Parts: sequence; structure tokens; C-alpha cells
Amino acid sequence: MDVLYEDDLLQIRHTVTPYGLAISGDVDATNQAVLTRCLLSLDGVCPYLTVDLHKVRFISFSAVHVLASFAHALEPGRRLVLLTCAPAVGRMLRACGWDEMAGLQMTVMEEDNDA
Repeated sequence: MDVLYEDDLLQIRHTVTPYGLAISGDVDATNQAVLTRCLLSLDGVCPYLTVDLHKVRFISFSAVHVLASFAHALEPGRRLVLLTCAPAVGRMLRACGWDEMAGLQMTVMEEDNDA
């Protein structure tokens, strides 16, 4: 996995299988522009783009909005798949009705306490 961005708060890596991004750390107003840039760097080849949020400790509402906006802008037939252990992400998506968006799919997984 190639590291696309890394600082004291956040690491974003490109993943091949599944194709997309793996994010670790805190995503907030100070680095959501980086998140946007990394999302836009994903090419249009794969119909499913995955963003793995398993190792995210904190994600701001505005960063979730960035993810939803990116999903909304995808061409018909493409989908952004969010993988998370945090039910709060799902609550934010549902509160805004973004969970019904055609280009967005979220999977809440159980935390891996062994990792």
C-alpha cells in the first residue's frame, strides 16, 4: 500500500484490493482538503471505490460530508463503499439522509480487538 499522505494526525494509503483508500488517525477540518485530494486521485477504472475507516479515531461531520459529496458526484453505476467500526459514521450519514444515496454504501464491521 502506497502512503499518499502522512502527518502527526493522519495517514492515507492507497489500496489495491479492494481498490481505494485506507485511512488511519483523525480526520478533521485541518486535513479534510487532503482527504478530498486523495479521493480525487482515485482513477475511474473500478466501479467500487473503498474507503477503509477502521483505524480512524475521529472523523468530523464535515469530513463525512466530503465522503458523501464525493459519492454523490460519482458517475452512474459507480459506488463509494465505506468500511468502518464506528456506528457514529452511520448515524451522521442517516441523520442527513446520505445513507439513501445511490453512490454510497456503508458497512459497519465489528472492531478487531486483536489488531
